[in-house]
Amino acid sequence: MAITPLPFELPTVLPRRRFWHTGRKGFLFKLRFLSVLTLASGLSTATLLVSSVSLAYSLPLATPASRRSASAKAAEASVPHIAPCQAPRRVPAASLPRSFVRMGLSSLLLAGLDGRAAIASVSGLPSPKDARQQVLAAARKLGELADAEKYAKVAAAGGDNIRREIGTVGTSSPLFDIDKAFKALAEEADDAEAYFEELEKLLKALSGTEADAYSSLFALNSAANVPPEVYIKKAFKELEEANTIVKGLLAMLKLG
Repeated sequence: MAITPLPFELPTVLPRRRFWHTGRKGFLFKLRFLSVLTLASGLSTATLLVSSVSLAYSLPLATPASRRSASAKAAEASVPHIAPCQAPRRVPAASLPRSFVRMGLSSLLLAGLDGRAAIASVSGLPSPKDARQQVLAAARKLGELADAEKYAKVAAAGGDNIRREIGTVGTSSPLFDIDKAFKALAEEADDAEAYFEELEKLLKALSGTEADAYSSLFALNSAANVPPEVYIKKAFKELEEANTIVKGLLAMLKLG
């Protein structure tokens, strides 16, 4: 089957004016482009500035005709479909990764982040510093809830108040998203497998507390006709177990 050639010739280099530009116009174009990426990714303004400057000097852009040698101009003239202003500057392929690595490292330094904090921010986990503060505050909160007298005062306000204290209603409790805080510190545990097993037990105990506290709200209206106090006591048992587990997790992190 014969292939009919196209009635026109495709250029090997796309016109530069449609994509990247040199000089002030090109820099402003890249700055606007990176602004969108920065807003989408939540990076800092300092990261945007250093990235735009680094990108301005790292991408392979076309070289103006005034800066090209006579031999380069002669080579361009031998290829009719490439205009002189569109000849690309040859950039060694190995230099591009280094340029982007330098851009990334300088961005992290200006943003005031270390490598682990940057990875945590991308993955949605808190920084190690914030995670340590949260898990210590969560341990204190569980210690208070595991005290019978203090728990009685919390439970007197109803099941929703218990749920608020364990972070399942509202976001004021240090136990809110406690799984993310412990996951952010997983590298500091000597035995990662045992660490995640204990974390799973903690989350299960907190989930049981939530279920019991929620059930206490509708106990009187249920067909089983179980008094709310039964669920309140079950929730307390779950909190005692969670308090014991979190102490073990802190010991694994050498924070106990």
